[in-house]
Amino acid sequence: MTEKFVGCPILSSMETVVIGKNDEGQDVRIDKNAAAADGIIVASRIKPHTDFHGTYESGIMKMMAIGLAKREGADVCHELGFGYMAHRVQLFGRAIIKQAPIALGFGIMENAYSETCKLVALKPNEIETEEPKLLNEAREHLPILYFKQADVLVVDRIGKDISGTGMDPNVTGTGYTTHFVTESCIEVLRTVVLDITPASHGQAFGIGAAHCTTKRLFDKLDFDATYVNAATSRGLDQVKIPCVMDNDREAIQLALRTCLGNDKDRPRIIRVADSLNTETILISEAMRKEAEADKRIEILGNLEDWPFDSEGNLL
Repeated sequence: MTEKFVGCPILSSMETVVIGKNDEGQDVRIDKNAAAADGIIVASRIKPHTDFHGTYESGIMKMMAIGLAKREGADVCHELGFGYMAHRVQLFGRAIIKQAPIALGFGIMENAYSETCKLVALKPNEIETEEPKLLNEAREHLPILYFKQADVLVVDRIGKDISGTGMDPNVTGTGYTTHFVTESCIEVLRTVVLDITPASHGQAFGIGAAHCTTKRLFDKLDFDATYVNAATSRGLDQVKIPCVMDNDREAIQLALRTCLGNDKDRPRIIRVADSLNTETILISEAMRKEAEADKRIEILGNLEDWPFDSEGNLL
């Protein structure tokens, strides 16, 4: 995004100003440049959050409470943990609607293929009442794995361009907090993450959800960038380093070796590209009959061996 492309100056900083108090008497801050503007259009994807559930999750209210308020807004919303996040987002979002020059809320909806499927413009007085309806609609658009259980989930890549937590636990079932509910998600005994996207630039927030990973991923880690995200969100568990193995084969083998109570001769394994792209997945032989019995699933190929290269990495 450049000034030439948008046709106007771009003003960006982390400086905020206090614009008033919320209903509990706390200071409400927003970006200094935005506070001086005649009007603010708040644009955001509306979708289920990766770490908490509530009336408002990822969306316009959160973009005001945390995005518009920059790191200071994120800090105060996270300071009591994810158990209070839903309350804080609504508390600060409502105050900003009342006290800042909000002109429009612009909601962006995505389908299960991460494609924009709907755009919704909301007047300031409509945001509180209409956004929860859009959030419920967004839940129906999440990617899904049509299995209840697997021994090992192999994820080719995680990344900030895929999910705020590297991989979306609403899809993979790899939640971190006690305040995250995953009733409809698959349950897995072990999760293996093989790599990180180039667009993440080494920011591996969410790697803590994996049990095993590769030296290839570990060597790409930018610890400073990763830990800033963890410190702001209080999510230290999300940046713990899993077992690091030399290659993909060894990471998957370790995950299988340490599963408890599974059928060692017929392991249930799923491989996905990432949590955004689940329309085509790989499953092990032990899951084929279950897949064939599910009318929502189409079998696209025959059984084949894992395609490891000479260095033990998957092709």
